Amino acid sequence: MLTEDVQAMLELYEATYMRVQDEAILDNALVFTKTRLSNIANDPLCDGGLSTQIKEALERPIRKRLPRLDALRYIPIYQQDVSHNKSLLRLAKLGFNLLQSLHKKELSQLSNDTYDAYGTYEELVIFTNAVQRWSIACMDELPSYMKLIYKSLLDVYEEMEETMAKEGKAHHVNYAKEAMKEMITNFMAEAKWRREGYIPTVEEHKSVSFMSCGYKMLTIVGFVGMGDIITDESFEWVLGNPPLIKASSEICRLMDDIVGHKVR
Repeated sequence: MLTEDVQAMLELYEATYMRVQDEAILDNALVFTKTRLSNIANDPLCDGGLSTQIKEALERPIRKRLPRLDALRYIPIYQQDVSHNKSLLRLAKLGFNLLQSLHKKELSQLSNDTYDAYGTYEELVIFTNAVQRWSIACMDELPSYMKLIYKSLLDVYEEMEETMAKEGKAHHVNYAKEAMKEMITNFMAEAKWRREGYIPTVEEHKSVSFMSCGYKMLTIVGFVGMGDIITDESFEWVLGNPPLIKASSEICRLMDDIVGHKVR
């Protein structure tokens, strides 16, 4: 019976949002399933994962959700299902982490462009200080065109924290924030050199440009989503600039400079 098959009722509820005008049967089905599902979700005996799934569906049906965010919400629910496919679950997490890393890389490039081409020196000082403080309260101090960049930066890392909190590892995101702050600080150092017409020594240039290329920051961001194999010591190792990170950053910077030279 439908009243005893909760999953089937949930699927019927979602299907009712595909109805068109004057589909009385589906109109009635929506009222029926909504009432029944609400009672089930609030029943103390209802499974916690199922209750969460139902409440989220009642708040916003699948048709009105963003697919990528919906997948993120569903991963922990699917993980609690005793019959879940471990390979599929791992693939889903990997796919989300890869997309998130791509967004971080794009955000890094946008920040770099701000320092290289768009911001005045005075504006860059304000933006750098805002990143170091890492607070939505800094928005009012920024020029209008920088507000979107800064808000996007905060939103991306807040999303990371929400995701990692479900695994009890929200503090790992703090390492990613520190890496971003370090990269922005190096962007600012390069901007200061340009403004003052200062020609750095080879060692000064290497110490700044190898870190401003973003490789170290992206490495730490990638570590955030790698699960139990990553510990606090792993982050501390990267932040300490070991030879492997220095060499990788050097290669990254040289490749970027070669490509940039060809474009110019």
